[in-house]
Amino acid sequence: MGFSHEQITGSLRLTTGIFNDQKEIEHTVEILKKVVEELRSVSPFKEKYSFSKN
Repeated sequence: MGFSHEQITGSLRLTTGIFNDQKEIEHTVEILKKVVEELRSVSPFKEKYSFSKN
């Protein structure tokens, strides 16, 4: 597919369906924010990339 190793190992694919509601999506987003912050803090790429908050 043409993706680099970094892109493949640093990717997450999410899908939604007709049975997902807004509350579930918002909950997922909040959990993912926390997980991403934790993973970025231990990432071996943190020196290579700027993980600044926007």
